[in-house]
Amino acid sequence: MMDEQECIKSDVALSCFLRALLRGMIMEKTQLLPFEVLVRDFTSVVRYGLNAKVLHPKGPLARFVCRDFLQTAYRNATAEEKKYLPIIEKRIENGSLSDVIKERVLRRAQKTNLNEAILDVYSELLKCLRENEPFF
Repeated sequence: MMDEQECIKSDVALSCFLRALLRGMIMEKTQLLPFEVLVRDFTSVVRYGLNAKVLHPKGPLARFVCRDFLQTAYRNATAEEKKYLPIIEKRIENGSLSDVIKERVLRRAQKTNLNEAILDVYSELLKCLRENEPFF
């Protein structure tokens, strides 16, 4: 079960992305990397996120590989799935939910104290959750 802890719409977007990507990888007969390389890349992504260095032919950083995966997903998505892919595109460009939270807290903390900045950002996050809208 996937749960990005953001909103249901984001969870649906991730599901649509993965379905379209896997469909595309099967239809395009994508050559898979060796298991050991995938494990190393996964470990790097867990630690460094989209800026992780990876051993993939589509680019030296996880962000480049995700951009390529997004193009594959767009080519192979149904009309309904395509409606959700812009959410994934923004996530690839802006980073994970925790990256966005951290950036906003730091930005707001320049104008107010840290506790108030955290409360402001999490209040905005709660509003997005109530309205089922991604937090970008």
